[in-house]
Amino acid sequence: MNQCKRRNITNDVKIGVCLLLQNKLRRNLFTDRVASGVELARACCAMKLHEVREKIKRMRHEPVPVQGKWLRSVVQGHLNYFGVPGNNEAIDSFRTEVCKAWLFALRSRSHKSRGFTWERIKRLVMKWLPTAKRQHPYPYQRLRVNYPR
Repeated sequence: MNQCKRRNITNDVKIGVCLLLQNKLRRNLFTDRVASGVELARACCAMKLHEVREKIKRMRHEPVPVQGKWLRSVVQGHLNYFGVPGNNEAIDSFRTEVCKAWLFALRSRSHKSRGFTWERIKRLVMKWLPTAKRQHPYPYQRLRVNYPR
């Protein structure tokens, strides 16, 4: 069998694009300044949303419970990693964008699926997706040590 057929070239391209994007954001050639970690996190979040949208498009005809379980694991992993204090708005917007992508995919299943409204998707989201809340405590709470006296 041909090596090129077995090798997943799209992953190589995605990794290359990610590295180019990170290098471009780290050092902007026009202003010669170093980008902050927030810009890098925003770029990685946008790339993850793009990957999730593509996967949802491919899973569109799977049963809703299968899609819901997979989306729960994706959103919960994102919350576990990015759920630090002060990042509530970003994790809430990620969850909202995943909900929009899921609604779009469910609506495009067939002509009968046009009846998916926000009310129906809210019920599915409440059932399958975790709520966006911070997962990690503040540093002064996490690093506090109580010595017995």
